[in-house]
This record gives sequence, C-alpha cells and structure tokens, in this order.
Amino acid sequence: MLAAGDSSRLGRSKQFLEIDGTPLLYSAVREAVVSRVDHVEVVLGYEFKRHATLIDDFFNICVVKNDEWERGFGSSLKHGMENLLQRYPGLEWVMISVCDQPELNSQVYNQLITAAKDERAPILAARYADDKIGTPAVFHKSYFNSLLSDEGIEDFNQLLESLRPISQFIDFPRGYVNIDTMEDYVEYQNYAEAFHF
Repeated sequence: MLAAGDSSRLGRSKQFLEIDGTPLLYSAVREAVVSRVDHVEVVLGYEFKRHATLIDDFFNICVVKNDEWERGFGSSLKHGMENLLQRYPGLEWVMISVCDQPELNSQVYNQLITAAKDERAPILAARYADDKIGTPAVFHKSYFNSLLSDEGIEDFNQLLESLRPISQFIDFPRGYVNIDTMEDYVEYQNYAEAFHF
C-alpha cells in the first residue's frame, strides 16, 4: 500500500482525514489486514513518524520508509517492491493499492486474489464504473521488473491502461472515488451521510 505523499492538492495530510470517525490510512490498512492478503506492507514518506503512529496498532504489517517520496509514485513503488522481494524472494504475485479510496474494502482485495488464482492473465486490476481501470491491481512476477523502475511511473492508472490488452479485471464500480482535494472529501462525506454509511 502506497501512502507516502504529502497530499499537496488537499493542503493537509489525507492520511489523517476521518471517514466515519476513523483516519483514512487506518481504515485502508485495516481492510488489507482482514483480507486474504498474505503480507501487508505500507510505504510511508512525508511526515513518516506522524503517519506511522496512525497504524502502530497493527503488529502484522511491515512499514517501509521512503526518504525519496518527493520523487513521486514510482519512487515509493520501487522502495516497496525492493523491500518485499528482499523479505520474500520467492514472491509470485504482488498487489498494489493506495490509501485514498474510501470504498476499497477486504472484499475487493479478496476478489482480486481469487481472480489471480483462477485467471491466466499476468495482471488483474479493478475496473471502475466509468470503465477506467486502476488500483488495486495484482501483478505476476513476470512484470516485477517494470514495477522496480521508477522512471516514468507517475500515473499508475495510465500504466495499467497501457497494459489493458493483457489484463483481466474485477468490477469495483466506485473505485473511481478517491480523496485528492478538500472538495473530494466534502463530496464523499455528503454522499456517505446521505446513504447512512
């Protein structure tokens, strides 16, 4: 799970934004922990110690510090992959997720895990209601090298779109909802309140 950025568009740390009284980062990690994911790794960077305290209740995760978080998404992805492969050199699959999708839950993770076992595609990704694809996404080890290069990986969803022809998908209709700006946050809070989440 990549959560190293400084939320510059939001103007404050999105990791601390509360959804139903729980910080966004905490909720995101909790859903990964209760899923069938074998090893949960969280990459932090900006205000590392402050963000790490949010998830120090979870003893079964690995927190990775990316001191080069300002270089962007690709840098955090590379740091995370290097750490995972050092700890688990026989790793066959890796799932990439982010912390700012408030409707991402353990069921979505589990659907991807099931699909990875059943399908022969090297990449499985979430497909949103607007037919765009994005996180979370699962990669077979044959594509690990592409994830270890931080060159040009600024928009992960664009990378996935370029790999669409060789990918399979699970439906995650509201996966397009993420919290990038204060407007996003207010809109989602209003939506959640209207539907009594």
